Amino acid sequence: LGPCGDGSARMTAIEIPTLVRQRATHNGAAGSAWLDALPSVVDDLSDRWGLTIGDAFAGGPAGSVVAAIDANGRDCVLKVAMPLDIDERETFARSVLAHHLAAGRGCAALLAHADEVPAMLLERLGPNLADLGFTVAQILDAIADTLPTFWRPLDDDVELRTGAEQAQWLARYIATTWEALGRPCDRRVIDRAVELCDRRADAYSLERSVLVHGDAQGWNTLAAGDGSKTAYACLRD
Repeated sequence: LGPCGDGSARMTAIEIPTLVRQRATHNGAAGSAWLDALPSVVDDLSDRWGLTIGDAFAGGPAGSVVAAIDANGRDCVLKVAMPLDIDERETFARSVLAHHLAAGRGCAALLAHADEVPAMLLERLGPNLADLGFTVAQILDAIADTLPTFWRPLDDDVELRTGAEQAQWLARYIATTWEALGRPCDRRVIDRAVELCDRRADAYSLERSVLVHGDAQGWNTLAAGDGSKTAYACLRD
């Protein structure tokens, strides 16, 4: 429930995609609390940013993503993250910073954000490339054309992971996830993946590093006028 101007309460009906609901319900009290609070959170953000809330977007399980229209009639997207640990809150903070640095060039423009929720209000783009019926080759070409518009040099003190740090993190994630899942594939596959991460870390050069997108694929690359943009950003390479 969220407060109304007359002191009463209202409840915004929020559609919860299946993957989002499953992630919340499978994460115990923290996930259940997030689900319970979501209508009130959306109401509060709607009041703060002057939004009219529309339909939910299906997609990944990381949180609630809904269409919105602001007080000026501009089409927006409201993303309310579901951070279940400190690492995911840090990921959200990096995403906000990357959006600020990109300033709408090559990715959706960040219109507002609320760190305490956490949530972001973003420029609404068109359909993703996967939904446009592109072939794999067309999707890859569009992503390859889009990514360089996002790249830009950064100051040394920007608080984003470097390419070396990201590669090291990925190597640890691959190894620990393989163990947690009961070693579902041949160890040689994991060794090869970790080797490639190590090579990427060794090849990192601060002088040649730029801001890059961390998850470029057909569902994260959306139509934008006569071109395309990535849906979000998360690290430097």
